[in-house]
Amino acid sequence: MNAPEPTPDSGQVVLVVDDNYPIRESLCRILTSAGIRSVGASSYQEAVNLQSVHLPAVAVIDHRLPDGSGTELARAIKERNPETVVIILTGFAAPGTTVDPDEQFYAYLIKPVRSTEFVQIVRDALAESPGARQTNSE
Repeated sequence: MNAPEPTPDSGQVVLVVDDNYPIRESLCRILTSAGIRSVGASSYQEAVNLQSVHLPAVAVIDHRLPDGSGTELARAIKERNPETVVIILTGFAAPGTTVDPDEQFYAYLIKPVRSTEFVQIVRDALAESPGARQTNSE
């Protein structure tokens, strides 16, 4: 017997993708404490699977993942859902480790990021998402 197809969540969800468990869980807890729904993924493939279930309004993606780059994942997410707002997160601030400037990311954050700054950027990104603009115009 085949499992039923997942039904996408309604409402705004933030997908947090980081292979470092303590960082990923900390970011999700910070968002939850700010009243923002989030789901966490530890890899490119897990993020793609969660995206089809949760249809995130915002994706916060670590630049380096064990099974692909964050920028590749960002492109894959935007290809499946162009309305998802992407924030890139990295622990590498050295020259030569930046994201391609031609990419269309909402923000580029360097770890460790202060929780107040992180929450504000995610809230701003949620406000920019097409779903939020539709709700505000009704």
